[in-house]
Amino acid sequence: MSQSEGKLGHMKPVWNCRSFRSGFQLGPTRGLEPAPWRRIRKAIHGYASAIVRVIGESYGRDSVQQAWREFTLQDSGQFVVNNPHSELFFSWLFHRWSPALEKGHKLDDDTCYGIPPTRTYLARNAPHLDAFLQRYLEACLASRFGFYEILNCTPQVGFKARDIVAGVEHHVSEGMASTSLQDGDIVFAHIVPIDGTAMVEAVAPVSFPAACKKQLSELCRHRELCEHSDLPARQLYFAMFESRRCAPLPEIRNTDGEVIEIIYLYFDIECAQTAFDSLQSLALGATRGELLQRAKFGRDGALLEVSIPWNKRSAEGAAEIEALVLGYIRIRDRRLVVKVNSKQRARTIRALIANIPASTARYRRTRKQSIHARHRSQHNATDRGPRLHDKNGVAPGGRHLLVPAGRFPTST
Repeated sequence: MSQSEGKLGHMKPVWNCRSFRSGFQLGPTRGLEPAPWRRIRKAIHGYASAIVRVIGESYGRDSVQQAWREFTLQDSGQFVVNNPHSELFFSWLFHRWSPALEKGHKLDDDTCYGIPPTRTYLARNAPHLDAFLQRYLEACLASRFGFYEILNCTPQVGFKARDIVAGVEHHVSEGMASTSLQDGDIVFAHIVPIDGTAMVEAVAPVSFPAACKKQLSELCRHRELCEHSDLPARQLYFAMFESRRCAPLPEIRNTDGEVIEIIYLYFDIECAQTAFDSLQSLALGATRGELLQRAKFGRDGALLEVSIPWNKRSAEGAAEIEALVLGYIRIRDRRLVVKVNSKQRARTIRALIANIPASTARYRRTRKQSIHARHRSQHNATDRGPRLHDKNGVAPGGRHLLVPAGRFPTST
């Protein structure tokens, strides 16, 4: 990090593995993936799409734009899906937005006034929903947005998040955000406690330095109000974001000390199964069954698509495997794509694949983009991005981050 890291004007990009737009998600990777996280992920997978349909069917085609204006304090134009605040917005839209006639909201279904879309979804579908998903959505409705101080952060595992207003600490299991945070950072987030752990339902695209705690002291003087409404915290968040968004970005490095640059390597392969069999050993600590758990197969049983994390031990000679993710490999039909976050790792994985002839992988091309370029393109896109255009006027993709994960999570 640069020397400006501790200054008040500094903001850092934050990655979150819960992005609904990501086609491949990972939670904590210590020992690859513990059973509780796997159960949580399985239960809540895909719920956003179902709530989006409820919004389109009952709240009306203009409801997203109405909610967006309220979320951004009536100070924003049309909502676009690649806005840097869209992850926070969708969580707020689902779980916190309560449209009211007196606020000028107009809904297609009058029974939805004063009711968040998540509550409507539960009321209509509870008998058919997974019991854990019901508990999770109830927890989302009960929890609020707020500022959290990051403590005891362990990359790829999680961290403690202390609510700055309430003083309550949550143990958060989070694989991706924990790689871009460090102790003392301040984040604005929707954190949901459930079953002895906590999930990051949504997090702001940037974190703030510890020096910002002074600005947050005003919230503590209005603790009672903040416990019943996230409006004061939301107002302060937007003010802090706008005042710092033009500050120079720090130099961001991965866990090996290499400057981060997102790089995709493209290969042609002859057979998905053959490529998988030859490369699965790169997923240190993962069994064949675990890797194939979310794979896709054809009607004849042939492997069509599978993802492989490229790992290494976090410490040589460790008693138990703690996997440090270096990149991600996706095999799909006759194409293999590797995503890494530095030039050095790109050279390493290309050499590794070349030295495994059985993979049948033939290098085709490289595509790369710096983190700072992504930050600038995402920021510029907020004023010129595509408008919502599906038949219900509702965002078709769900969430998107300021430094988006694209089709893969980002390695550390």
